[in-house]
Amino acid sequence: MACWGPCRFHRELGLDIYERTNRDAPTDPVLYVQGGPGQKRPIGAGLALRLVGAVRRNHDVVLYDQRGVGQSQPALDCPELDLARVEDAKQGTVLGPHASARGAAAVVQCRDRLVGAGADLAAYTTAESVADLDDIRSALGYERVNLFGFSYGTYLAQATMRAFPQRIRSVVLDSIVPLDAPTQSSPATADADATLQQIFDLCGDDPVCGQAFPHLKDTYLRLVARLERQPARVPLGDSSLGTAVIDATRFGSHVLRQMAIEPGGVPMLIMTVDRGDYLRLSPRIVEFLRTNQSTSEGYLLSVKCKELVDAPYSPSESGGSGLLSRLVWRYSSLADYCQSWPSDPPDTSFASALQSGLPTLVIAGQLDSLTSAARTHQVARTLPNSFFIEMPGQGHAPGLYTACGRTIVAEFFDDSAQSPEASCARAAGVVFGIP
Repeated sequence: MACWGPCRFHRELGLDIYERTNRDAPTDPVLYVQGGPGQKRPIGAGLALRLVGAVRRNHDVVLYDQRGVGQSQPALDCPELDLARVEDAKQGTVLGPHASARGAAAVVQCRDRLVGAGADLAAYTTAESVADLDDIRSALGYERVNLFGFSYGTYLAQATMRAFPQRIRSVVLDSIVPLDAPTQSSPATADADATLQQIFDLCGDDPVCGQAFPHLKDTYLRLVARLERQPARVPLGDSSLGTAVIDATRFGSHVLRQMAIEPGGVPMLIMTVDRGDYLRLSPRIVEFLRTNQSTSEGYLLSVKCKELVDAPYSPSESGGSGLLSRLVWRYSSLADYCQSWPSDPPDTSFASALQSGLPTLVIAGQLDSLTSAARTHQVARTLPNSFFIEMPGQGHAPGLYTACGRTIVAEFFDDSAQSPEASCARAAGVVFGIP
């Protein structure tokens, strides 16, 4: 494997290049566009490198940190937010429709530190990241590139398709955030409600899952009510963290995360916690408390406060059943944070559906709780030269997270003129974890 990095351009972007193993293949690289916003480029083993392994036979693969992220300089990391999360968890601060006092203060501390170091926080935007993508292409000497984006990376990829269509050969959009997301009226938690209900229904219809987890929805509702009355204290297996308090809101966040990564694990998660085995949550809690290890949250704030922030909403406004929407206040804390974060007026230049004739593969997970298959399919309809694949039983970013998805992606990049053979996706389904 040939790998150079981190490379530094005039904006000091951290970057790795994995050369194609078939040196006779044409030079049309794949640029891997991270999600988040603010998610750091994978270093070492990980899912991204599995995708690299699937694609790099015929394509160079470029992994990079977006401006303000990871090893790019300056990095807009906010370790202050990690410290606030740890203290909130230890003290049992109840989460709700607004940011905690510690969280709000941490955002101000991070802002002041970054601004004091010379960072112009309002300059970190999707539009600037689009320009960076084309600069990477030009600096590396590529005439045209292929884009692979997942989650927020699809938003950035779509914006690049609109700005530089002549520089793009083909695109994979895995779990789409639509360009007109800020104008959509139905909050994403309504989709999460529907997905959780779908998991309950699929488990009940599955003879093995239904027998192993009878009355799953009733169990979930009973557990949520219990955690609302009496939060639980969970040892985290780390002396620097000690224990954390899990209330119904925090538990709902873990359910949402489980749905995204592995929907088939939701019944086991619910039943295990209902039996009082909170240690199952410990690794998830630690990952959340140490978000700074994986995400440069200053970049997240700069982008979302300018482009993607949603107004606070009540459960009655969510359009959902309340299974998760009354617990997971995904955007309202962010709205509080944005009051303290420097930003130009909201950027509406992206807020219209993309129209593009570029060859595009659109992938969705049937049980994606974060970017629903229905919304993903809606975007595909405005891309006349696109192929849409919905992967049954899969959650968020199945083109990245599943071996089947990675195979489909590699086949499409090799020949973007026709729909990839997707029998593995058609044969897939949710696999429930059974004790």
